[in-house]
Amino acid sequence: AALAFPLGVPLCYFFLLYRKRQRLNPENMDEEEIFKYRLKNRKLDSIRFLFDMYHVRVWWWEVFETGRRLCLTGALMVFEEGSVIQLFCGITICLVSLMM
Repeated sequence: AALAFPLGVPLCYFFLLYRKRQRLNPENMDEEEIFKYRLKNRKLDSIRFLFDMYHVRVWWWEVFETGRRLCLTGALMVFEEGSVIQLFCGITICLVSLMM
């Protein structure tokens, strides 16, 4: 039960986005056309909060961002507070996020 939220939410987000990936990124359109298409497409309104604030081609970014936030707030709690390993893991998560 303790893993239901940390695993369930990102998986649910991914499932919702993956099902509509063809509508999120239609082929043979440039980024501006995709942006306009998304605004007109009412079938995307229910999941708009998952992709609207990100770059057009990275429809999956909210899944990554949710995982990153969960790692920084929850996963680091398994280490002793203020320990070197906790600091190392936190910095590693941040650096990996920056490289994405």
